[in-house]
Formats: sequence, C-alpha cells, structure tokens
Amino acid sequence: MTQAPHRRTPLADRVENAENERIRTARDAKPNEWQVLEDAFKNAGNGAEPTPEERTSGLPPDRQQAVAYGIAQFQQIAHERDQLQNENMQMRERIAALEIETEGLRAQVTTAHSQVTTALLIRDQALAERIKYECLFASVQAQFRTFAVPAAPLVTDAEHQT
Repeated sequence: MTQAPHRRTPLADRVENAENERIRTARDAKPNEWQVLEDAFKNAGNGAEPTPEERTSGLPPDRQQAVAYGIAQFQQIAHERDQLQNENMQMRERIAALEIETEGLRAQVTTAHSQVTTALLIRDQALAERIKYECLFASVQAQFRTFAVPAAPLVTDAEHQT
C-alpha cells in the first residue's frame, strides 16, 4: 500500500520562503551590516528583542525617523486595540448580565400571567355557580307565583294559634 505524496501547505511555503529570504539577506549584507543581522538572529533565538538602535543602526537618519514613526504608530494602534478589546469585553459582560436580568423579568411576567389566568378561571367558575343559583331561585319564585303561594310564612308559631 503506497501513501499519497506529502502535500505542502501554503503556511509551510511562506515560512520556508521567509527563512530563505533571511539567509539571502544575511549572505548579501555588507560587512558592518552582517554583525547587526547576526545579533538580530541571536536575539531572535533567545526571545530578546533587539533595541530600536540595533534595528536601525545602519539606516540613514530619515529612514531611522520613518522607522521610529512607524513603531510609534504601531504602539498607538496596539494601545487603542487593547482599550477597544477591554471595552468590548465589558460590553459583552454587560450584555450577558442584561440577558440574565431579562430572563428573570420574563419569568416574573409569565408567573404574573399565570396568576391572572388562574384568577380569571376562579372568577368565571364563581360567576357560573351564582348564575345557577339565581336561575334556581327564579324558578322557585315562578312556581310560587304560578301556584299562588302567599308570601307569608306557611308555618306559624304555636303561640299565635290559640
């Protein structure tokens, strides 16, 4: 079983091209620039960044000013980016808190709606029972009128009959 040939990714190509460019630049450098580049490569390996003076030591003054201006602009933009990221994070936290509060309020509204619905059902039930009793009493009253039953009490006390 043969394996497919290894395919290179664009990132690997870019890394290799950048490394080749660094080697070519170092090879074509003038003798005094060679030391600066060698120091930069040494510092790049140990994580220490070269100072701005080391980076621009072989440049003319106008180019050094352009580099300094570029670094200042980069730092300003990086600071602004950090501030906006912090503000964005605070806004996201605020949105999350407001969403939680909104869900709580929705739960309260749902509970209140349920209570109102329950109260309406109880009221409707009581009203239906009252209507039943009113119909019963109206029916009994109509029977009394039909059969001419007097409105006076039918049973009298024993004391009044003697």
